Parts: sequence; structure tokens; C-alpha cells
Amino acid sequence: MGNIEICCVLVLIFNLQLVMGCGSDEYRFQDLCCSMCHAGSRVSKHCTSISQTTCVPCARGAFTDRPNSLEKCMKCKYCDPELGLYARQECTETQDAVCDCKEGYICLAKTKDGCHMCAKSMPHIFNKSRNVKGDPRHHEARPTTESEIIHSDAIIKFLSQDDTKNPMLLGNKTAKKKSVPKSEIAATYRKEEPAPETTTGKPKLGLGQDPLPMTKVLMTLMQTIDPAFPKESLKLQETGNTAIVELQNTTKTGLTGLQTVMQTGLASIRTTIQSGMVGLQGAVKTGMVDIQNVLQTGMTGIQETLRSGMADIKGIKNGLSQVENTLKQLQTNSQSNLVQMTKQVGALVNVLTKLASNQSVSFIHLRDITCKLFNKTEAKSEINQFPITPN
Repeated sequence: MGNIEICCVLVLIFNLQLVMGCGSDEYRFQDLCCSMCHAGSRVSKHCTSISQTTCVPCARGAFTDRPNSLEKCMKCKYCDPELGLYARQECTETQDAVCDCKEGYICLAKTKDGCHMCAKSMPHIFNKSRNVKGDPRHHEARPTTESEIIHSDAIIKFLSQDDTKNPMLLGNKTAKKKSVPKSEIAATYRKEEPAPETTTGKPKLGLGQDPLPMTKVLMTLMQTIDPAFPKESLKLQETGNTAIVELQNTTKTGLTGLQTVMQTGLASIRTTIQSGMVGLQGAVKTGMVDIQNVLQTGMTGIQETLRSGMADIKGIKNGLSQVENTLKQLQTNSQSNLVQMTKQVGALVNVLTKLASNQSVSFIHLRDITCKLFNKTEAKSEINQFPITPN
């Protein structure tokens, strides 16, 4: 495999790690997949290559409502009594508090589960006997005379008028505010029959489904009826609703763009990985074939070398055996020749001794003759021991 193929393999491995990622109950921390903490707890110490994630329970006044990798729990919502709120559901380790309006208050800004802004109800506008918290339309009234309590649906009809028909609505700053007698509103209510509710969906209220204009008009009307109604609540509500709408639009746009980018990126990564895996499989197969061929050739050479080496070892062993046999034979021949020579010399000495005694040869002269004869006999024995074979 060349350098280019090795680089491609490394890139593919890196892309595989990016695509595979961590499990649904894990989070990434320093290139490691750590286990998330359960709801009601937070991360005290992230995992390492040799240890798991350490989790601790949330302290009082904080919570986590799902598996998480947070190092701090989320702060519980505070239901401020001074704003007409109370905790319908207390905060626990696994869920946030749910606020709602106290008795005698109506909700101005609903949440998914409750309310986060309340205002005092108007006893001269709404009937206290049937007070359903959270929605002014549910305050049922029982009008007796034109100067008494007006049904909430009459106010809704009044609010459904646009700026050209109702100069009291907020936004028409040039129009002069004038008080509308309650008798006129009541008369309008008696003349207009309530529209029947449809089964296909919720009835539209005045300015449509957008809650911002209706909230704005309702706040203005309440401020007109009761000058003590706080003006800051109107500004805060308007700013909050506008921010919520902008945040929703921005979030939708961002999520759409992010989803498109992720789909495009994943498709390109998937295509690259598939093509790379095909090339990698081919390269691995080719490399395995080359390795097998090299191993087979090497094993054949090793076997031949071992065979020739064993033959040489056998030849050396045979040569050593022959040398050993030759040495044994030489030793045997030398010992037998020495014994025979000793016997011959002894016999010769006896003969010479007898000769010397008969002829009166001196002992010294006889010794010299014996030595010379012994030397000649020894030389002759060496020659006979290694005979020369004629060609």
C-alpha cells in the first residue's frame, strides 16, 4: 500500500468516527462518548478513558427534567405572589414549578402548563361567581340592567373592531379617547347574536390567530377602564411577545438551514465512505494476496535450506564416524606392534647376551650394538606401519 492509500484509510476512519458519533444516551467530551446523567441529577465529573461519568443529585431549587450532560442544574421557576402568581405544582428534582393565577386574578400571558403574568380581575367588568382562571372569555356574567355587569363576549366583539371603526384601540394616536357608555355596549351585545362554534376548528377572534394585537388591545382597554392598571405591564408584555415571535421565526429558519446542511453533509460523507470502503476492500484483498505469496515463497526457501542443511549434517556425522573408527584402528595397531617389537628386542638381547658371553665381548660394546640394532628395528617398524602402495 502506498502513502496515498494509507492517507485515504486514515481519512475514512476519521469520517467514520464523525458519522457514527455517540449513542442517544451519551454525549461527546474530549473525543470520548460519556454516559449522560439521569433526570434529577447533573454531571459532577466527566468520564475518562478508565472511568465513567460521575453524577450528583440537583440541589434544592434546581432541576433537570431529562438525561443530560449539564454541569449545573436549571434553576426552578419562582411564582411571585406579588404578581398574583402561586405554585400550582411545586418544583422537584425532575420537573420545574408550574405557576398559575391566584383567586381574583386573570392570566395575561399563558405558558404551556400555566401562566407567567397575571392581573387583578375587574369586579365591575367580570362576574366573580364563575371565575375560570387563565382566560377572561370564561368569566360568565349575568347582566341585570344596562348599567350592571357586561358579558365578556361583548368586550370580545368590541375588541374585534379595527382601528378605523374603534378609535380607542391602541395605535390610533391622533384619535381622541372618549368614553363609551356601557348601555351602548350592552345594546350592541343584545343586537349581535353569537356566532355558532364550528366543529372543524377554533373560532377566530377579531384580529385573527395572532395573539399580539388582541393582547395589546385588551391591555389598553383595561388601562382605560382602570387607570391604576400598571403601564409597565403593557410594555413588558408587548416586548416579550414580540421577542417570542422573533425567536420562533429565527429558530425555525435556523433549524431549517441546519437540517439542510446536515442532510447535504451526511449524504456527501456517506457517498465518500462508500466509495472509500470499496477502494479499501480492494486494497486489502490485494495486500493479503501479496502477503500470502511472500509467505509461501519464504516457506519454500526455508524448507529447501533446512533440507540441504540436514544433508550436510548427515555427511559431517558420517565423516566424524569414519575419523573415529580410523583413530581406534590406529590405536589398536600401535599397541599390537609395540608388543611384538618388545618381544623381538627381548629375544635379540638374549641372543646378544649369549654371544657376548661366548666371545668375551665387553658389556659397553654390546650395549652400543644393542642400541643401534634397536634404532634400526624401530625405524623399520614405523615404515611397516604406514606402507606405501605402488601405483
